[in-house]
Amino acid sequence: MHELIAAQAAATPDAIAVTDEHGTQLTYRQLDQRANQLAHHLTTHGVTTEDVIGIHLERSPHLITALLATLKTGAAYLPLDPDYPPARLTHMTTTSQPTLILTHHPTHTTATTLTTNNTGTGTGDGEGATNNTPIPLINLDDAAVDALLDQHPTTPPTVHLTPDNAAYILYTSGSTGTPKGALNTHAAFTNRITWMQNTYHLTPTDRVLFKTPIGFDVSGWEWTWPLTTGARIHLLPPGAHRNPTHLTHTIQKHHITVCHFVPAMLTHFLTHPHTPNCTTLTHVIASGEELTTHHTHTFHTTLPTTQLHNLYGPTEAAIDVTHHTTTPTTPTQPQPARIPIGTPITGAEIHILDDHHHPTPPGIPGHLHIGGTPLARGYHHQPALTAQHFTPHPTQPGTRLYKTGDLARHTPHGTIEYLGRTDHQLKINGQRIEPAEINTALHTHPAIHHTHTTTHTTHNTTHLATYYTTHPNTTPPTPQQLRTHLTHHLHPTHIPTYLTHLPHLPQHPNGKINTHQLPTPTHT
Repeated sequence: MHELIAAQAAATPDAIAVTDEHGTQLTYRQLDQRANQLAHHLTTHGVTTEDVIGIHLERSPHLITALLATLKTGAAYLPLDPDYPPARLTHMTTTSQPTLILTHHPTHTTATTLTTNNTGTGTGDGEGATNNTPIPLINLDDAAVDALLDQHPTTPPTVHLTPDNAAYILYTSGSTGTPKGALNTHAAFTNRITWMQNTYHLTPTDRVLFKTPIGFDVSGWEWTWPLTTGARIHLLPPGAHRNPTHLTHTIQKHHITVCHFVPAMLTHFLTHPHTPNCTTLTHVIASGEELTTHHTHTFHTTLPTTQLHNLYGPTEAAIDVTHHTTTPTTPTQPQPARIPIGTPITGAEIHILDDHHHPTPPGIPGHLHIGGTPLARGYHHQPALTAQHFTPHPTQPGTRLYKTGDLARHTPHGTIEYLGRTDHQLKINGQRIEPAEINTALHTHPAIHHTHTTTHTTHNTTHLATYYTTHPNTTPPTPQQLRTHLTHHLHPTHIPTYLTHLPHLPQHPNGKINTHQLPTPTHT
């Protein structure tokens, strides 16, 4: 991936590569050379091929430099989202064992706490790894670090990689209630970006909005796709991706042509009074959860000259594996009942199989499996879990399929429809959420006895809803007290909107929770 960006930097060295709302501008030459210097600096700290580098940075020019420099060393980048709670970050660093962590002033305090509470694989002095050494930390805002970088060559370090080498690790929820890290390769990453360019044809005049938190795989194409094509990245300030007013202002002021929304946020964006003025947009990418006909109708009415693309893919398969471009409703082309997730991208295989691993005919639901180039190598340091989810291909010996846990079907028109989850995972605002992770966090409160987490939909918006009971002779915590408790254990997106205390959870005769008898949840 980094070689594609280096080639573009050589072709258009003086073009603007990165801008932000503070007026910062980096040319392709400046970005490439600084990333080369940082890559050399990382190698002096013992970083080498297949190592893991933690990236604990807010959305900023430093973030782009750090991501690119990590790839130039041959290591894989591990996004450590600053919005994550300390317990989750600790789990991620403990299980992924990064050689070191890159940070800057806004995140330095939490990074310092994180590194002193963890041990990693690197010593930071190039002398090898010990498991009893705190993870080294490099603050990119430190003047001393800046001076050290200036002493390194502006040419790239010599690194020998293959397409199967690791590019990044992203964490998602596991069936045990703890997150698991999917390790994606350069082959999968570059395949995805190359397909995107061949399909949507970004040009040097385009401006792509980098707004997605780095823990979400969409951020991968937001920073790499423009840099491989000579286009410009504009960095949205941290937290501003949740503010439709800020978004519409930024799109208009900076002439943004491409951006991404999860459908839930797209709803808020489309209802903002200034959205019809965002006429510079040529492509909007939607992914992360189901795109509905309500979304597409509102979109094409509000932004009639902008294309809306519905993409689908799990973290375990390099961002997206299917695509579909929506069209406005016309008298001769009525709105479909469901918006398809489309057809496979280049290099991807989509198989919809029944319970016996046989292909289902068009119209018949089945389990969605993914094969081909996009597949992740597996879950980092979790071979048993990898073997459970990445299974042998039924007809192609030596290859694998990933069982997504999604239900889908082929349509008579040759596209694929997403029909929902087949396991207990939930999807909120584009993020896969394992209820067990929420329930596990709730049970760290001494008063909690039983819990059940599900979803509740109102006004076309889906929220997390948790029901809980308490131990006898204890004072039930209020929903707000529980919310405060959960902030120490869960990412903000994993904290339920609804927290409802019940004297007991309704049950079927076999002891399973009778979800049909659960009351309407209480809003907190």
